Amino acid sequence: MKILLLLAAVLASNLLVPVALAATPLQVTMLLEFSEKGAEAYQLQKQQWDILRSYAGEKLDVKYEHVSLQRSLDLVQRDGYCSLNKRKTPQREQQLLFSRYPLNIGPPLKLIHLAAKPLPAEVDLLDWLVKSPRSKIGIAAGRSYGPVLDALIAQQSTRFYQLAGEDAHTKLWLMLQKGRLDAL
Repeated sequence: MKILLLLAAVLASNLLVPVALAATPLQVTMLLEFSEKGAEAYQLQKQQWDILRSYAGEKLDVKYEHVSLQRSLDLVQRDGYCSLNKRKTPQREQQLLFSRYPLNIGPPLKLIHLAAKPLPAEVDLLDWLVKSPRSKIGIAAGRSYGPVLDALIAQQSTRFYQLAGEDAHTKLWLMLQKGRLDAL
């Protein structure tokens, strides 16, 4: 049994389970890809998960573990682990179980750049990379940006600086501010 993104469907629908299982709480380790001090940014997601936990009562025993994105993607393939905020890709759907509906909603993916290096309102990323051969975009290693962008990243891999770790986004932001990257 692989657990990813929501036991909510099982918990919220009150599906019948064998009596032996009902007496034993389902133990789940929720993988969070941020440090304790960065957890404030994810309070809404944790609140939503806590609502599910309270609804499940003693049927669900949840622990939180702070890990990197790469570690999360490795662990979530094992029994007893669950994770939030994973984009569905064909490859991941072959390996993981996804909830039918998202647990939370976040901002859309956007190209972030400094005002000192303006870009048009709409950017054809491949065209921009071709016309700006020295430009470099920072991305979080192991993250999926959707099929189209994932293909572009694979095709133009030398143009993307991939950084791993629980504070990858913070470090990438600092690199952008210092001019070491042209966009995120």
